Amino acid sequence: METMIPPSLDDSMQEALVGLQRVAPTDLSVIILGEPGTGKEWAARLTHQMSNRASAPFHTVDCGAVGAANIERELFGYDAISWEHIEINRSAFEEASGGTLFLHDFETIPVPVQLKVARAVEFRQFRKIGGDESQEVNVRLIATTSRPSDTDGTQGIRAEDIVSRLAAITVTLPPLRNRRSDIPVLIERFLNEMRDRYLNPVKGISRETLALCYEFSWPGNVRQLKNAIEYAAIMCSGGMIGPQHLPPYFHNHSSIAKTGMAKARIAKTGS
Repeated sequence: METMIPPSLDDSMQEALVGLQRVAPTDLSVIILGEPGTGKEWAARLTHQMSNRASAPFHTVDCGAVGAANIERELFGYDAISWEHIEINRSAFEEASGGTLFLHDFETIPVPVQLKVARAVEFRQFRKIGGDESQEVNVRLIATTSRPSDTDGTQGIRAEDIVSRLAAITVTLPPLRNRRSDIPVLIERFLNEMRDRYLNPVKGISRETLALCYEFSWPGNVRQLKNAIEYAAIMCSGGMIGPQHLPPYFHNHSSIAKTGMAKARIAKTGS
């Protein structure tokens, strides 16, 4: 299956995308690094779509949401005899069989469980909690992390070592503030999605507003940009997005935004 990687004007982002494209047809594990909102899950799904497993399941486990107390049971399942008082659920490895197992926020998994995941991937088999027999594993692992992992004070095992053991390739997605040249491309993509999804007739974005988007720091990265553009598209009621349509926090964050609004008012008065 051939899937075209999306365009990027930023060298570091293009390098990351090309790296994913090269590793996608293999069964090698991938670790995607990046700040929250940089598009790690999107990159993971893109890798799956470009792989030979594209028609098979893409099973996601939000490790941080599941929590440390339940993550081992979520990943590996449990033996019916040992846990007969609990409704039996299939393990994440079983749900992803033949496809991709995507572990979001991998660094939140306790280190001993990280070791079990690494062993299951390396030897292609795992054992359910309380079980006596090992099961074969046929999954491709993609994991993400948003922050550097710490040394486990109890066992002295560095989580970085586990990540290194898992990953045949590590890809880092740059924050949006370091790839500002992609902002117009992303805005146009989000506006097209709005037009298709909501039949929103928004015409586009003004030069003044685009300039403000260039200047904004975007601490929430691409996710924040998408939310801001969707908000502005709704606020402009199908016209041209201007500075006044951007979310309120945007104007409070930057004096540049206020300057842009003033320029917009002057231009409107003079027209």
